[in-house]
Amino acid sequence: MAEIKAGAMNGRSPPAPSVRRFIVQAAEVTGSVMELAELQIQLVKADAKSAYTSSIVAVVTVVLSGLFMMATLLMMLFGLAGLIANGLQADLATVQLILGASCAGLSAVGVIFAGRALGKSLSTFQRSTEEFGKNLTWLKTTFFDTSRNKNPPAN
Repeated sequence: MAEIKAGAMNGRSPPAPSVRRFIVQAAEVTGSVMELAELQIQLVKADAKSAYTSSIVAVVTVVLSGLFMMATLLMMLFGLAGLIANGLQADLATVQLILGASCAGLSAVGVIFAGRALGKSLSTFQRSTEEFGKNLTWLKTTFFDTSRNKNPPAN
């Protein structure tokens, strides 16, 4: 029978205590780096929230300006309808109705295409965020389990 030495495995001796300590320290440092990365992500989220709250005034201004532009556009369409009605010797109300329906249809097509594009862009961001979160969780679990399941170094 083969003679088996205590502490030997497959002809190899167990790692020296200094090597074990190095492995444990490396796992602890890596775990700390992962925790730092998670804290950095939380900071970025806080900064994004802060930027969002500070941009509300600008967004409201843009929305109100857009509403004023739409009101102006409405007045321009009324004027265009009047010119067309005079030029074609047609009823003003009929021209306004046809012009309004045409503009509403064109606007609906624009909203449909913009909505599809916006939905696609946001879904891509959502996927990457979820995947990054899963990867970070996996890495933290791996490194923290390694550093917590350590055996005390034998001297």
